[in-house]
Amino acid sequence: MFHKIDLDNDGKLERGELQAFIIGVKFEDVDLDSNLAVDQVMADFDRSHNFVIEKGEFIDGILRWLQEAKRSVVTSGSYSKKFMQDFHTVCFSVRMFIKYFVPLGQ
Repeated sequence: MFHKIDLDNDGKLERGELQAFIIGVKFEDVDLDSNLAVDQVMADFDRSHNFVIEKGEFIDGILRWLQEAKRSVVTSGSYSKKFMQDFHTVCFSVRMFIKYFVPLGQ
């Protein structure tokens, strides 16, 4: 998926490429400010602070997000309302990840 977002094929994701991707993805039932979303992705993924996201940073960032989502479900308690909300959020995130980040045929 990194290569689909990297429109100029330079091996880096710039803000404009992330913005185009986020705008192009239709997340139903999610009120999303694309500028804020790009800021958050850049802050979370750009560990080298060079204002671009390299492929390794992208992979590490996705894995961290999935781990954080998984951890929030585990620590919320299996009988709480928050658990159910977190569970559905994680399921939605995993479905979106599979739909948009896993290449077809894998």
